[in-house]
Amino acid sequence: MEPRPSHGAYRYKRRNPNPRSQLYFVAQGMSKAALEHYHYLCASIQGKFVLSNYIPMDMGDGQIFHQHGLDFSPYTEYELRPIVSKKALQRPIGTYHPDELKLYHEYFANDWMHSAGGILHNMKDRREFFNCILNYHSPAKTTGNEEWDAFFEKFKESGFQKSLVPCMHFGNPMGCLVDDCPFLHDEEMLRERRDRILAARKKALFEPTPKQRLEYAQKYESMNRGRNTSTSPSAAMNGLSLEGSGAPRVRHFCAKEECAKPWLAKDKGDHVLQKCARCQWTYYCSITCQKADWPRHKSECAPAEEVIANDNLWTSIGTRKGTDGVDTEWRRAVFGI
Repeated sequence: MEPRPSHGAYRYKRRNPNPRSQLYFVAQGMSKAALEHYHYLCASIQGKFVLSNYIPMDMGDGQIFHQHGLDFSPYTEYELRPIVSKKALQRPIGTYHPDELKLYHEYFANDWMHSAGGILHNMKDRREFFNCILNYHSPAKTTGNEEWDAFFEKFKESGFQKSLVPCMHFGNPMGCLVDDCPFLHDEEMLRERRDRILAARKKALFEPTPKQRLEYAQKYESMNRGRNTSTSPSAAMNGLSLEGSGAPRVRHFCAKEECAKPWLAKDKGDHVLQKCARCQWTYYCSITCQKADWPRHKSECAPAEEVIANDNLWTSIGTRKGTDGVDTEWRRAVFGI
């Protein structure tokens, strides 16, 4: 039996699976999904849709109530189902706030799946993508992103050539399984995007986590003000500034949660904390804390390069899973993830 390929071994590769293999049927699904997303993109750019307050129920899509959204019946090149929008509420002047659009595009750029899948993958997050589209057709005439705006114009001028649209599968771990895929396979562009995301992960890995920052700021404020802090989870998700809370700047914390001894930036001389000898990115104040934390840490104790490259360990907003200090239901409600 051939050895199982490592995670991501087929990234940036075009493959031609055997028609008798299971991968061949996966390839058929990939091809169908890409084609459907391409037509949604074409219809969206041309404005061939109508806002509807009555999208019929679709039990197959998990929709059990009539909802509002986008009806694509004006587009006749391909049969497209209506898109139920989680938020299709513009400002009274018919546009979305630029800061809101900026958040959407930052999300698309910083999430590894969106970055790798490009604009065809971006529309999987319906609220974010289609709010950008609605703004494009508003008096503002912009998606909120100059790169998207320029691409839309170029795409229209080309007659909507598929070869201009990045393949939504080529940059993912399985690569593109569609042998005759008509979409763009730009390895250099995807590697640049990937390198930027990995660099951001490396920075995050060697800094205090949002959870550590939040808990430290809460303790500091509580001790110095004699009351519970009002520091919000959103502050942690946005890289809480310890200085902003009045707390001294911290280099690292002891990884044992019950201890969390800080190594302050102002500390001179010997290191207050020592690295785990195996992974070299986790810190402890003593052997006692390290041994006590081992049952938790052993599942994540791996060289930094492996942790950084493993997409399964990272959230879509660039934090290591389990370290953002935010309740899962709260995160889903705010970020939709």
